[in-house]
Amino acid sequence: MQLLKGGEVSSDRKIAIWVGVLYIVATVAPVSTLGAWGTLIDGPGILANAAAHESQLMMVALLNLVMAVAVAGVAFMIYPVLRRVADTGVKQGLAV
Repeated sequence: MQLLKGGEVSSDRKIAIWVGVLYIVATVAPVSTLGAWGTLIDGPGILANAAAHESQLMMVALLNLVMAVAVAGVAFMIYPVLRRVADTGVKQGLAV
């Protein structure tokens, strides 16, 4: 771990840890909805199943929202680091 004077962790290291955590959350959240989504699309009609399994539908929607927030969080948190480390204008444009 990169420690600064006084035993503190550098800001780049903190950002890297948060980006890693958000990336894992963004990967695990949609995978965990596969079982619940499978029960919703099996059967005679998806709307009838959605009405019968309302709590599963809410769980799928909530986990998809968590995934979307995590993916956006990765982009917002890593952008300042990418912009700072880019040494040319073209690379800064790629960070966007």
